[in-house]
Amino acid sequence: MFLRIFHCSPLGTLLRAFTTLALTTLLASCGTNPQELSGEAEATLASGDLPGAIVLYEALLREYPDDLVLQTRLALLLIRQGDTAAETFQWKVAEERYARAWGLGKEAVETGSLLPKLALARDAGGFPWADQAEVLEALAATGDLAAQAKLAQGWVRAGDPERARAAYSALVAASPEDANALMSLAQLVAESGQKDLAIGYFKRVLELQSNSVAARGSLADLLEETGAVDESEELRVEIAEAAPDRPFGWKNLKSFYERQNNLEGVARVQGKLDALAPKEVKKRPLR
Repeated sequence: MFLRIFHCSPLGTLLRAFTTLALTTLLASCGTNPQELSGEAEATLASGDLPGAIVLYEALLREYPDDLVLQTRLALLLIRQGDTAAETFQWKVAEERYARAWGLGKEAVETGSLLPKLALARDAGGFPWADQAEVLEALAATGDLAAQAKLAQGWVRAGDPERARAAYSALVAASPEDANALMSLAQLVAESGQKDLAIGYFKRVLELQSNSVAARGSLADLLEETGAVDESEELRVEIAEAAPDRPFGWKNLKSFYERQNNLEGVARVQGKLDALAPKEVKKRPLR
């Protein structure tokens, strides 16, 4: 915080003016080699003068606005200048630098390392989801599964189930053993009305995580809705018996039997619930 205040203070302004004048002299003496000039900025940074180094890089970019290395280095220094990622202003300035650098070298292999930084800057800077999604999509296209997961989660939060399904489908295709991604995809597919497809996904989740109560419960509901009553009952019994001392599974099973008009089943499960109910303690009368 002190560095940012200093950078914007009258003394900081005076320093920038002095540094700009010094840079003008340096430009005249060193010619037009940005590498030599950035060496001076790095020496300033090494001396502990971060604001001074930022001023030098800003002045250098006025002379060399299309230099990719200068763009990214200044972005890193601007991020370092902030106390935390919550200092939105610093992140937004850094994002501008990364976005410009990315735009200058999208086809260059070395610019791939810019995308994580740009994604981080847009996320921490509170940028609109569309701006964040643009970078995450580019990252996901490079095979970054973490970016693909963030993209899918982001579309869920943005209220776009169609894009969320597409993003999760791509994630599952790239990482078929990812049970969490499969679970999310199954839920989205079920919500879209594709029950048979969702059933397949939930069954796959259970193959990977056999103790998933959420997957077993969702699968039981879908099987009941599609007429596979016996399979649904079997799953609900498994849920209840997996935690026999807890009433949740038994209550769920009782509701299922009630919907099926299975009075025998209702009575049997009610006996289990009665056994779990706390016993009423009779109070002894006061003498």
